Amino acid sequence: MTEKNLADTRPTKEYLVNGITKDVSVEECIFDLIDNSIDAYPRQSNEIVSEYDGYTIDLTLQNNLFCINDCGKGIDQLLLKNDTLRFGTKTNHHTTSIGFYGIGLNRAIFKLGKIINITTETDTERSIIKLDASKFLKDNDNWSLPIISEQLKEKKGTFIKIENLNSEVNDSFTNPEWITSFCKQISIRYSEFLKKNLKITINEKEIAPHLVSIRTNSGFKPLEKEFTHKGIKVIISLGQSAEHFFTYEKSYNLEKNATPQECGWFVYCNDRAVKLFDWTPDTGWHTKFHSEHTGFIGKAYFIGNAGKLPWNTSKTDVDLNNETYKKSLETMKKFSEDWRKHTTKVLKKGYRPITDENPVINDLFGIPPQEIQTPPQEIQTPPQETQIPPQETQIPPQETQIPPQETQIPPQETQIPPQETQIPPQETQTPPQETQTPPQETQDDEELPTHEELLYDIPPHALNQNQLFESFPDKKSPFNIPLNETKLCSIINEMSKLKLDPIKGSPYAALFLLRAFIELSCRYYVKTKNSRINLNQCASLADQVKSCLDHMISSNAFNATEDTRDIDSLKALCNVSASQKTIRNIQYLQNTLHHPRNIWDKDNINAFWYSILPFLIKCYE
Repeated sequence: MTEKNLADTRPTKEYLVNGITKDVSVEECIFDLIDNSIDAYPRQSNEIVSEYDGYTIDLTLQNNLFCINDCGKGIDQLLLKNDTLRFGTKTNHHTTSIGFYGIGLNRAIFKLGKIINITTETDTERSIIKLDASKFLKDNDNWSLPIISEQLKEKKGTFIKIENLNSEVNDSFTNPEWITSFCKQISIRYSEFLKKNLKITINEKEIAPHLVSIRTNSGFKPLEKEFTHKGIKVIISLGQSAEHFFTYEKSYNLEKNATPQECGWFVYCNDRAVKLFDWTPDTGWHTKFHSEHTGFIGKAYFIGNAGKLPWNTSKTDVDLNNETYKKSLETMKKFSEDWRKHTTKVLKKGYRPITDENPVINDLFGIPPQEIQTPPQEIQTPPQETQIPPQETQIPPQETQIPPQETQIPPQETQIPPQETQIPPQETQTPPQETQTPPQETQDDEELPTHEELLYDIPPHALNQNQLFESFPDKKSPFNIPLNETKLCSIINEMSKLKLDPIKGSPYAALFLLRAFIELSCRYYVKTKNSRINLNQCASLADQVKSCLDHMISSNAFNATEDTRDIDSLKALCNVSASQKTIRNIQYLQNTLHHPRNIWDKDNINAFWYSILPFLIKCYE
């Protein structure tokens, strides 16, 4: 076969260059050149670099001028001859490089401008390549470029200078807004390198890393998984953004809080960010996005041979067909779903985890728990003063029951109750003996009600009420809470607003506040009654209530004869035995707050409320 009968299948240079530059942006071309400079860092091993020691990459973006200069190891002449500028050669600087596909350098220089000069120096050689793109593209027969050798100048590294920029590029470089936006992209995409003391400057301005971090004091425990698949190391983590706080957290600030555009998934290949702030199925968010789910940061790191990493040729997106990425996506989906469920619990069910940002339960009175034991000892010195208010508070009921003319002799009347109160102790010495065997006595008179009857024996209309204070006059609180107890007043105020309907209300929030109010009430009772009860030694909230209840009974706060039903019902609420675990008692309330699927319906909340109410009222008498 003679040569004249052979078909020429060589591509034209213009067609080839147009094909590789048409769909790539100016930013992506510069990213490719930065990647090459990072790969040129003189490393000691093939592992990911942990410290760049101030290694610098300088970029100049000006009118009709682009320059990039690094102080790396340079390019030796053998690579220049056979690989560096050859279309499609997969140069592999090392196993964890970020330059792989062999088209980045060619694509960048032809996209940016027409006059190109490449100067590079190694320990032993200094080489220069000059290219006039306009002339080169018209000559389809000559694909080689001359390499000029020079004497060493002890300026190791690579310097690329491009002039006579293409119009699109020059328009961008002369636009201040574009420069600002580009600098921000550099700070995000190369944040992992910048954090390791790599320095990148643009027009002599050093770029700071855009830090994307996960909170350690969040109510959402950070998730993390690490594994290796087909030689690629994968590290996946997800948590609440360090810049995001829920409205119940004390550091919440609407103006400073992270927006949806500042949260989402980040995917890194050998530390190079290829996916940013993503909320799509590509990174595991498989449900419709709502702003209420804002606040998480997910990170997926893929470390290994560049040819096996899940990125596209422009390194601006993931390769969904990559087997390692497919396996990783399963974990990313699960982590995303865990966050979605957490935000739903917080925003729709009133979930309020206890953290440094939300110390509601740990410090309800603003004092450390260990100091709670001291107030009774300090208050023992002015017992006369603390006894006076009860005498004064006893007078108004007498005034409301006695005609006005009798209110002129309250001092005489107030001297009688002490005599009367001295008698009940003699009488109340026997009730404890009677209360030890109440079943025997009551069985003679009437049959005891069942536990459920005791617990749910409430006014019929109460089961239908949609707010806790709905049955009280003007829907106001029945508790005598001093105004200086601001936290107590705040909780009561919130409790009075919440509706119990599961669809239009917030039953979970109501339960959470009720649980907090019960603990507050126990501590208030201990503080104001000079009781020696040590709530810190109580194993549970039910034990705290029972300790206070026992003290109330022994101090005749309850009438042992008339309040039997209330006492028995309250004791039932404190029951923590296994046989009672499904009853709406205090322990089950605790369980519900940790397992929202056990949420109570409106009737059960009202039932519990009216059962615990006598105890709560006594705490503030």
